[in-house]
Amino acid sequence: MQFASKPYRHILRDIVMSPFNLIPENTAAPILSGQLRGKKWLIESTRKACWLGIYEKPFQQLLAEHLRSSKVFYDIGAHVGFYSLLASGLMSSGIVYSFEPVPRNVFYLRRHLSLNNAGNVRVMQIAISDHDGSDAFQEVSDRASGHLGSGSLPVDVRSIDSLLVRQELAPPDCMKIDVEGEELKLLRGATACVTRYKPTIFLGTHSEQLYVECKRLLCDLGYSLKTVQNLRNGRADLMALPSGAT
Repeated sequence: MQFASKPYRHILRDIVMSPFNLIPENTAAPILSGQLRGKKWLIESTRKACWLGIYEKPFQQLLAEHLRSSKVFYDIGAHVGFYSLLASGLMSSGIVYSFEPVPRNVFYLRRHLSLNNAGNVRVMQIAISDHDGSDAFQEVSDRASGHLGSGSLPVDVRSIDSLLVRQELAPPDCMKIDVEGEELKLLRGATACVTRYKPTIFLGTHSEQLYVECKRLLCDLGYSLKTVQNLRNGRADLMALPSGAT
């Protein structure tokens, strides 16, 4: 039910947010709510929803439920570390691998980990796809939705399977994948991993075609799928569990 027009909602939002806008953006402030409440966060690093603790709040809870029984977590497309920090606190006796290719994001990722003494996170400054080598990365203004293949930033690229073969990673219990259009290639480059270790997978798909093709691939690999959230423009979030898992 629509109680307010879009412009009016924006006015209300601006009124609510106005006190927070007075805080200097280079402040390291406690996160105000959600699973990371109380953790230190650099306000300038990304959208204020992360510092407020309201960023993807239902997904925070869902992911936290699965992390509590995990020992190894892959945060692929870690950005500035919101979910890496969440995993670190819930898996104090486990290890988090945090994959992020963009130097500016890696700077804030490392700062967030340092501010919160998150010593069980290993930062991997690489992009993940279906091959090993290098590629060009396209950065965008929000620093959160860049992608491989058409930009000016050179980045190292690896596949999950090759990293496991070289024993650079421990096998995952849970994976979060948010790679802005590279998700199908990433899954193809992790087929041996997924087949052998059967991790729980949280996957963001970024077009209707990728949604269909990723679902097909995961079903072929023996997974059952649940759509966690339908987003706009064909985007969706999926949870993939090995068939028979609850």
